[in-house]
Amino acid sequence: MQKKIKEIFGKFKKSETGIWVLIAAVSVEWLGWSFSDPFLSIFFEKILGSIFLVGVLVAARNILALFVAIFVGERVENFSTRSLILWEKTFFLLQILLFFLAGIYHSPVLLFAAMFVGAFARPVRDIATNSFLIFHAPRKKSSRIFGILVAAKNLFWIAGAVFSGFFLQSIAQNLGKNFDEVLFFSFLPAIPALIFGFFLLHFLPMEKSAPRKTHRF
Repeated sequence: MQKKIKEIFGKFKKSETGIWVLIAAVSVEWLGWSFSDPFLSIFFEKILGSIFLVGVLVAARNILALFVAIFVGERVENFSTRSLILWEKTFFLLQILLFFLAGIYHSPVLLFAAMFVGAFARPVRDIATNSFLIFHAPRKKSSRIFGILVAAKNLFWIAGAVFSGFFLQSIAQNLGKNFDEVLFFSFLPAIPALIFGFFLLHFLPMEKSAPRKTHRF
């Protein structure tokens, strides 16, 4: 077993620390969001009162995210990964606040605002992460590193999703409310996950996400 683990991770050099710090920050962030992801459609429908409007909201968010991805992707070489991830986590913290307030006040306006903010955060995170790994991962380890990233994100997400129901059910029982009345509490675990990500950013090198005139493929 130990031999297999060593084969998967290899002998990491100090110069690769930024890669593993970034993977850890992204994976923990997925853990935080996994508590709310299984219930998002229910949360949206409860506020909007229409499945059709939920579809419109999600579609609009993804369309906006597409334009943001194009804009950021063309300019990613001008920013360090640390600065991009910092902005992404700031946007996500704002989104959590808006989601929480939307749940408390049952406000479609605040819900749309939260989705609008999220449309900026997600593509920034994904582009910054992938660009940094593409241009800074050792050539012989790049496939393994991307595999570890995908596996870590999904394992952390599964762990949070499994416990999310128990988490919300315990809150509902303690507050004496129905399950669907406490859905906005599912966003709370994302806060410590994002704060932990802020802490990890101090260990991320101030290198460009995609250095100029660098061609890996």
